[in-house]
Amino acid sequence: LRESWESVYLSDSPYGQWREVTPQDFRVKAIATSASTSTLWAVSAAGQPFVCVTPCNPSGWIAVTAPKTAKGTVALEYIDADLKWVWGVTADGQVFEHLASVLRFEEPWIQIPANNDKSSFAVKAWDSVPPGGFKLVCPSASLLDADEITRFTVEESSAGCNRYVDDLACYAKVDDRCKWNAEIEVCEKALPTQASRLPDVDVLFDDHSCILAEEVGVDGTVAMQPGYSRTKVKEGAELVINRDLECVDHGVRQRIPDIRPPCWDNNHTINALNSCLTPEGVELPYCVQLAFTSTTYIVKCGGNLLNDPNCGSFLEVHLPGNPDIITEVRIPPDTTFTSGYRTTIMPLNYKTANRTVCLGGYEIWWVQRARGRKIVESVKPFSISEPMCDWDPDAEEYKPFFTIQNG
Repeated sequence: LRESWESVYLSDSPYGQWREVTPQDFRVKAIATSASTSTLWAVSAAGQPFVCVTPCNPSGWIAVTAPKTAKGTVALEYIDADLKWVWGVTADGQVFEHLASVLRFEEPWIQIPANNDKSSFAVKAWDSVPPGGFKLVCPSASLLDADEITRFTVEESSAGCNRYVDDLACYAKVDDRCKWNAEIEVCEKALPTQASRLPDVDVLFDDHSCILAEEVGVDGTVAMQPGYSRTKVKEGAELVINRDLECVDHGVRQRIPDIRPPCWDNNHTINALNSCLTPEGVELPYCVQLAFTSTTYIVKCGGNLLNDPNCGSFLEVHLPGNPDIITEVRIPPDTTFTSGYRTTIMPLNYKTANRTVCLGGYEIWWVQRARGRKIVESVKPFSISEPMCDWDPDAEEYKPFFTIQNG
C-alpha cells in the first residue's frame, strides 16, 4: 500500500465532472465512501481519522476523535465505510467501528474482535461476530453504487439482505423479509405487505413439478427439504431437479401473479417497431410515448438559441454508460415548471431513418446543454424487447441496430 495519496478527486455522477477534494491540512493514507450517509472518511499519514460531507471540498474535512483503548489513543492504518458503519483497523490488527453519519462523528469508537483476537471479548458488530471474525474482501471505491462490499466486514452477519450472496443464505433469512431475486441474483429486502403495490400471492396446491429433495446439513445429516422442482430442459429430455424457491412444499407453488397496477413501470417491454401518439394525437412510426416531470425549473434557451441543438434541455437515448447519442428529443421550450407529468415522444430510430434500436438495454439521459458543456441531470434505464438486432455474418456478431425493410 502507498504511504499516502498525493491527490483525491470525487465525482458525484457517473457522467459528471471530477473535482479535487484533497485535504488542505493532512496527507491521506486511506480513504472510504459511504453513499447512504453522503460522507467520505479518511485516515491521515499520522493515523488520525477525518470525515467530509458531500459535496466535499479541500477545506471541509473534520477531525474525528481517534479510537481509544486502555493504553490510550491508537492510530489507524486502514479505514472503510459501508451503508451505516465506518471500520477502522490498526497496524496490529485491532478493529474499531463507528457510525458513518456526520451527525454522530463525536461519538466514541467501539472496539470489536479482530482477525487475530481469540478472546471472549463480546461487543456489538452488526448482529454478532461469527467464528473467524473479519476477512479481507475487495472494497468498492465509489459513491455511485451503495458501497455494499467493504474491505473489512463480518463474514456472515449483516445489516441488510444484500449481504447474502446466494439463494440458500437469503432464503434462510425470510424472517428479515429477505427475498432472492433470481433474475439479477441478488438478495433483496422485501417491502412490508401493507406497503407493497404487488397483488396477493397465488398458491397452487396441485403443481406436480414441486418436490422435496435431499439436502445435506453442515453436520452431515440429510433431510428432505422444499424449494425444488422437477422439470424438462426441452421436450423429450429427461426430468432434472432444479432449485425453485417458488416451491414451498411438495406439490405446492407460491407465486406472485403477473398482474400489475396500470401505473407500473414496464420499461423492459418496449417494441421499437411500434407507433405512438404525440400529445396532439398524431400517430408517428417507430417511437415510444413517455411522461416526464421535474421538481425545479427546466432550462430553455431563447433568442437566436431557441432552436440551437447545443442549448436547452434534451432527452437522449444511450447505450448504458456510453456518451454516444443514439437518438434524442428536445423537451418542448414552452415547458418551464411542471406541477404534474408532461408527455412527449421519443423516436427509436438508430441514428438514421431506416434503422431502429434493437433487443437490449438502454438509458434515457435528461441533459442540459449550455455554453459548450452538457450536464446529465438524470438517467433512466429501459429495455427493448423487439426487434432482434441484425446479424453480421462476416463478423459473426449482432449489429447494434435493426434495419427497416421498405414496403
